[in-house]
This record gives sequence, structure tokens and C-alpha cells, in this order.
Amino acid sequence: MNDNLNPGDYLYVRALEWEGTWPKDVGSWGRTISRILVAEGTPTATDFALGEKVDEDLPPAPRYPRGRLKTVGGFIAITSTSEAVSIVDSTEQPVSVSIELTDSWADPSGEIQRPFEGQRVFDQTHAVSLDGYDALLDRFRFHNWWANWGDAEQRGWMPSAYLDAYAFEGSAIFSPSQLQLLTTQTSSLKGMQEEVFVFDIPHFPRVFLFEIRNEQSDKVAWCYVKDLGGRMLIYELFVLPSFRRQGHASRLVDMIRGYALGAKLAISVPYSDSKESAPETFPAIARIAAQLGIQFETPQSRYDCYFGIQGAKGSESPVHNNFAPTRPKVALCDVQSFAVESRLIDSTSEPPVRSNLEQLNRRRFELIQKKNRAGLTRDEFQEFTSLQLEVFDRIRRSSPDLPSPQLDEIQRLLEEKAGSDDETKREGEQ
Repeated sequence: MNDNLNPGDYLYVRALEWEGTWPKDVGSWGRTISRILVAEGTPTATDFALGEKVDEDLPPAPRYPRGRLKTVGGFIAITSTSEAVSIVDSTEQPVSVSIELTDSWADPSGEIQRPFEGQRVFDQTHAVSLDGYDALLDRFRFHNWWANWGDAEQRGWMPSAYLDAYAFEGSAIFSPSQLQLLTTQTSSLKGMQEEVFVFDIPHFPRVFLFEIRNEQSDKVAWCYVKDLGGRMLIYELFVLPSFRRQGHASRLVDMIRGYALGAKLAISVPYSDSKESAPETFPAIARIAAQLGIQFETPQSRYDCYFGIQGAKGSESPVHNNFAPTRPKVALCDVQSFAVESRLIDSTSEPPVRSNLEQLNRRRFELIQKKNRAGLTRDEFQEFTSLQLEVFDRIRRSSPDLPSPQLDEIQRLLEEKAGSDDETKREGEQ
């Protein structure tokens, strides 16, 4: 077995399985991965790797015995750039963020540009891990998973203003040793144990963790709350599917009330729990809010899919954020293609060529979206390959001074793939 200490492929496929989208490679919410780390854990070593998958169904994630899985103590929802700075500065834990992408991500140096008015934004999203902060230049160092990108360790730099403009999901995990146990008691639910912990670090709101465990000490339900001083923000309330409709959510609500002590309660619901992403649990959001006397408003933060607070004159049903991101997942070649398109569409090409290019780009975007959500047929992939080659050829002819070492490599791979497909087709005809 290969001692792979960063089993990202395993967690990604496991998240697809949790979200019910496996075996399609459609991306996953960061919140789902955080929940897997809490409930199941991640293998201490694994030889599971996806490699280079193109329009194929993904293999299932292997199942490991409990002794080979390591869980985390919990996670903090990061909902602002200042919170990300606090965590990166105060702990050694990285901060995972989901973000929209601009064409500056096509730059293999890893230096992300500051946002500017009129900037083009890709319609797909991505996730990276912040692991350092430069206070002098007010920027984050981050780790990316794209090959041949950034420095030797696949790291780049991102201005904090970029996070302000384009982040919509964030989290930082912490270990069990970082938690302080406040209370533990036998639950009114048969065979269950209830525990309350607190997580406290400098320059960050205190976090209360309410957990329900079964007789094997496995977590079956939990709720995490930020103490914002006069307001208690519920940012996570989750019950494992096999334990739903057994009263666990109601017990968590009762536990929260016991610690609120007159503070106003609010709730932030992540995009992973939206009606579109999790229709089976969506009705429970309104029921829990009603138990707490919470009504919903239109969210003002990009980090909130739904937001509600006690005392608001809002809606009893969740109100979706005007912003609706896609599940984080994007490949470097897609971003580079987007950058190419942005430059060409903004060029001074004569109208007939420009019109034809826009038609090609619309078709290419259709194929990219289908590729990421459901996969392409053989004929569609050949069409996509041809469009990619044409785009790269046009960018070279229109911008010969554009540095393109990675575009050269992508074109080589695409031509190799096209040649392989032609060879296979000839063999089939013989």
C-alpha cells in the first residue's frame, strides 16, 4: 500500500456518495467533506487515487475498518475574511475556502489578481486551502491541487480582497484535544449520550459543540454554535441519515436553549443543505427554525444560503440567497480555456469572426457543463476536443506574445487524445 497521507481523492469520492451524485464527477460542497471528517474520519493511509479521469464514472471509495479512520473534533464555519485571518494566524490548521474564479487563475505562477470592476467570473467554482497570511501585503498563501501550477509545492498567493469578493464557503477543522468538555449526561433518547464542548482560541468567537453519541460512542447528531456576544449563531445542525426522525434534532434544539441564556438565536444554513442540493432534508430547516422562534430573511452574506434570526419579521420558509454558486469543482484546463475565451471575446477581431467565435464558445460552455455534471458521449468528447484545439489555435494567431507553456502541454495532450480516438475508430472499421 502506498502511504498517501493526503487522501483527498478518497474524501472527494466519499463526498459524492454522501451527496447522492456518485459516480458522476460533479463536484462536492466543502461542508459535506467537513461532516465526513466528523462522523467517519479519513484513512491514516490509503492507496486510493483517481488519476486522470476524463468523462468516466468514478470508482467507489474503499471502505476501511474503524481502526484505520481518524476523526476530527469538529469544525468552524468561516464566514468572513477577518475570521480566516484569525484562524490562520492563531492556529496551525488551514482554512478551506470555496471561491469563484477569474481568468487570473490561468496564470501558472499562482499570483491571483485583485478584483476589479467588470472582471469576468467563471461560471464554475473551486476550493483551495489557506495556510498562511502575509499581513504586510494583506494576502493569503494557499495550496491548490492543480499539477504544474504555483510554486514547487502547488502554492499561490491571493489578496484578501479576492476572498471578500468571491468566497462563499469556508471551514477550519480542529482536533478532539482542542475541545474542553463542559457537560456529559445520559440522553432521554434510548442508548444515547449527550455531551457539550467548548472551543476557545484568541481573536475568534467562542464555539459551543452539542453532540449526541450512540452506545459505540459514534457521533450520530451534532450542532455547532458561535457565541457572538448577545447573539448565538447556529451554523451547523446535522443528523446522520440512519438516525433521522428519531427526535435527535429536537434534543439538540433543547440543548441549545439551555445555553442561550437569553441571547438572540440566529441560524446560517450552508449551500449543501439547500432545497436543490438536499431536498430530502429541506423541510426540516423550517421545522427547526419554528421550534426556536426564528424567521428567515434574504441573506446579506455570500456565506449564507439561508439566514434566519429570532425577532425578525420575515418568512417562516427559508429564503434563498440571491447568489447561487455551483458545487466546487474545476480543472485547470477549463480555467485556461475560460481565460482564452475572455481575451478573444474582448479582442478587436472583425465582427464576422467574433460572431462565429461566440457561437463556438457557447457550444464549448455547454459541453464543459455537461462534462462536469453528467459526462460526455464519445461523439461529444471528440467535438469538445476539436473546439479546444480551435480555441488554442486562435489564441496563438491573435496573441502570439502570450506566454503559454501550459497551453502547449494541454494542446499536446488533446492532440494525443484525438489521435488515439482516430486510431480506435480505424481499428473498429477494419
